[in-house]
Amino acid sequence: MTEPFINSALLEKVRRARETTFDADIEFDNSAEENRHLSELYRIVSNYDTNEMAACVAAILDREAEIVYQVLCEDRNELSKGRKENEND
Repeated sequence: MTEPFINSALLEKVRRARETTFDADIEFDNSAEENRHLSELYRIVSNYDTNEMAACVAAILDREAEIVYQVLCEDRNELSKGRKENEND
């Protein structure tokens, strides 16, 4: 039986983003089932067109805008880390 794809880089990004706490009540579910679900969801959403993605972002901003800022902070940290690694080469 073929194992379902698990996007480890995505899961690590989500974990680190969720650790960027603006609210101490945040938890991250790291079960195998949740990991597969998030990986598959990311694959599906990556195939959305621009309008569909905009609708998803709008829904997220309506429900839990803080998550957007957490992910943006993590992306910024990754970019900064990559820049620093390139400077050290």
